[in-house]
Amino acid sequence: MFRNQCGATNANGSRYCSACGRTITSPSSGEPAGPATELGLPLGSVLANRYRIESELGIGGMGRVYLAEDQKLGIRVAIKVPREVPSRDPGSVKRLTAEAKHSIQLAHPNVVDCEKPSHRVRISRSFELGRYPVTQAMWESVMASNPIYLKGKTRPVENVSWNDIQGFLKELNDRRDGYAYRLPTEAEWEYAARAGTTAPRYGDLDSIAWFNKNSGEETHPVGEKLPNKFGLYDMLGNVMEWCQDWYDKKYYKNSPVTDPMGPTDGKYRVVRGGTCYYSSS
Repeated sequence: MFRNQCGATNANGSRYCSACGRTITSPSSGEPAGPATELGLPLGSVLANRYRIESELGIGGMGRVYLAEDQKLGIRVAIKVPREVPSRDPGSVKRLTAEAKHSIQLAHPNVVDCEKPSHRVRISRSFELGRYPVTQAMWESVMASNPIYLKGKTRPVENVSWNDIQGFLKELNDRRDGYAYRLPTEAEWEYAARAGTTAPRYGDLDSIAWFNKNSGEETHPVGEKLPNKFGLYDMLGNVMEWCQDWYDKKYYKNSPVTDPMGPTDGKYRVVRGGTCYYSSS
């Protein structure tokens, strides 16, 4: 066993680091154990004990882009792995940062467009939705912990999985205050977010959402942007929002018109709404 440049311990004979994915440096010679430009991460391998590689999306710039499963949050993400350990000089750091920001804005041809086809849905049962995303103060009051990276009492909760949310909801329901707490279905979420409009958004994006052009690449306290016509805040931007449904890219083609509940099973859950890192598109 020996340590790679990133500090992770790897087995002798390993070509790629299990933590960062970069080419491993030989402990004897100090030279890369394989060509620095050939990452070729094996499908199914796991980076940083969290991201399971599903497929390669493309090569360019300073590294390769992979489609991966975030095993903590249970969602699919795109990961860019540099060809080699990036230089610490300001030019290299600036270039890598610029590439990462640009990648967020791309609609990659190998990534499924999962919000089509457009179709009519009828919501027949009334439901209530919180006016704001769950804040860190609310989460702490229920769970007595705060796993959030960008801390702030009035900032929204982030970095929590669908299963984490189920624990939160169980704690709320155990209080027996007369409400039955759950996540909305995707259809309910979209009905609430649109608030009667059929347009792509319920207002001018800069006025209603925190996204990459106005967020400073961090979350913001809830309720600072304008609400939709239902009085709901931050339905777009700031943080993505979990729905109850399983995800199936073909579900829209066969879903019922009235009160669709999502597929009966699956591997991933639905998230909607975008984040403070996303572009306007």
